[in-house]
Amino acid sequence: MNNKLKSSATALAALLIVALTPLASSATFPGDNGRIIFNRGSFEDPTFLVSMEPDGSDVTRLTGKARTAFGASWAPDGSRFIYARVNNDGSVDLFMRDADGSNETRVTDSNRDEFSVAFGPDGNQAVFQGCGRQCDLFTIDLTTLTVTRLTDTRADELAPEWSVDDVIVFERSPNRRGDIEIFTIEPDGGSLTQLTDNEGPQDVSATWSPDGTEIVFSRCGRKSGCDLFTMNANGSGKTRVTDTRADEFSAQYSPNGQAFVFTRSRGETRSDLFRMRTNGQGLRRLTDTPNKFEVDPDWQPVE
Repeated sequence: MNNKLKSSATALAALLIVALTPLASSATFPGDNGRIIFNRGSFEDPTFLVSMEPDGSDVTRLTGKARTAFGASWAPDGSRFIYARVNNDGSVDLFMRDADGSNETRVTDSNRDEFSVAFGPDGNQAVFQGCGRQCDLFTIDLTTLTVTRLTDTRADELAPEWSVDDVIVFERSPNRRGDIEIFTIEPDGGSLTQLTDNEGPQDVSATWSPDGTEIVFSRCGRKSGCDLFTMNANGSGKTRVTDTRADEFSAQYSPNGQAFVFTRSRGETRSDLFRMRTNGQGLRRLTDTPNKFEVDPDWQPVE
């Protein structure tokens, strides 16, 4: 494949990931409820990052029009966000900006495609998935930019999220046919624990509550679509939150722990953001933009 075709194929793959895949939001850290950052895009134009108030007002664009940017994660103090960006050659690397979208800084520059990034609880580290022939998990020191491999298996390890209690949740997808399940692991690679074990449904898009005691995730069946569930940090106490004909994924706790923001999709080109209380009550639509998809929200903690 020549460089031009390879670049186009990689960029298209990244766009499909942004639009259609139930990616995990990054773990919410405790605090007051700040702004919600998310992806807005279409299949015709680059995807970009936008933020808004928790009621859906004051929508502000944070990244430019020339390159696709997606999958943002707020720092624990809400002062900056880290995200993935498609480069001119079609590769995907990590970048960082201040909360208002200023001061873009490159974080990674490798021969892997790197995305699904989330801050660690001290704000000086992040965890992400790096993909070549397969996807593995890596951590990065944001001061020295030293990268450390966390997983190395024949499966794909995806969508990591780092809790306030210093535990990483992620999903593992077999490289052949099989169920996607949710696991936890410590930042040094120890204490690998499987939290879900299903034959049929795929458990994806897991993210932590602000206090690290609960996980919200999506359970996706071939015929039933994706619904939201919660469970305890050890995998016990699984509870259904939604039961609709739509697909609900990328749920994110509010920093005060009382609400979710999540993506609801009714087809390839129509995905909007909603919020509701963690008991499934008080549903409210936040976005409704014609010919655009809005996905993968993350809720800013304010100290």
